[in-house]
Amino acid sequence: MLGPVEPGSLLLVPALAASTANGWWRGGRLWLAVAWLALGGLIVVRTASGAGAFGELAVGWSVLVAAVLGMVTLVGGPRAFLPRALVSIAIALGASGALLLSSQTPLVRVISIVEREYRSRLVGSLASANRMLAAPEFQAQMAERPSGEQFMARAEGQLRSLPRPGAQLFPAFLALETLAALGLAWALYHRLSRVRLGPQLATMRGFRFNDQLVWGLIAGIMLLALSPIAEMRWVGVNLLVFFGALYLVRGMGVLVWFLNPGRAMTVLLSIAAVFLWPFVGATALAVGLIDTWTDWRHRARPTH
Repeated sequence: MLGPVEPGSLLLVPALAASTANGWWRGGRLWLAVAWLALGGLIVVRTASGAGAFGELAVGWSVLVAAVLGMVTLVGGPRAFLPRALVSIAIALGASGALLLSSQTPLVRVISIVEREYRSRLVGSLASANRMLAAPEFQAQMAERPSGEQFMARAEGQLRSLPRPGAQLFPAFLALETLAALGLAWALYHRLSRVRLGPQLATMRGFRFNDQLVWGLIAGIMLLALSPIAEMRWVGVNLLVFFGALYLVRGMGVLVWFLNPGRAMTVLLSIAAVFLWPFVGATALAVGLIDTWTDWRHRARPTH
């Protein structure tokens, strides 16, 4: 529910269209670029027609980030995906902030638009859940397990509390969702076209990025802890969430590399990550941060 842009194709298809256009420019197939550009335009137009304020924000963002990605890819040469995607998202966020300031739209109004959208989604989710709970089979199960009803009540209360923090963390969630969509578009493009735009995506165990990005995390901590201005603390929280997520994934890559699990162990680790996510997440985040200075994967694997 907290994924800002729905449907996800609104981010994926324009990014894929920008990639195929770059592929055509480098000698790829014209019909592939035309087809994806047409599909991207169709999705944008259909989403924009009758869209409210939040829909307009989502459409504008998808078009902007796809255009920036296309330009960065065109002039950047055969660079790896992650630096290119991070630069594209940073430029798009900067341009969006500049447009917001030039329009003199209060930040509070933007947050209220996002919160209203999240509340609307929550109403739809709760309506679907209530229809499921009203089914006779489910009611019979709840009659046998009184604690299940209490659990569902607590879960509903937690869901109702999500829109406000979700709106406050909207930029971080938007950047993370966009990064995931761009990564998927990058992978799909290199399956559809023989013209390379850069190296293919690495596996989880090989996920890493420039160590200088740790300054984004440090900036978030400093803004949150030291800034007397509420807006700057808001920026700090979003920096912490975004860069914290990157380092968490990096830590997961280090753990996968170090443990080198087989298929059965991978399944067990996935289950543990779901049920013990606070412990696993904190461990992965710590490992990812420490890897900035130790770089375990460039050391020889220890033998036992």
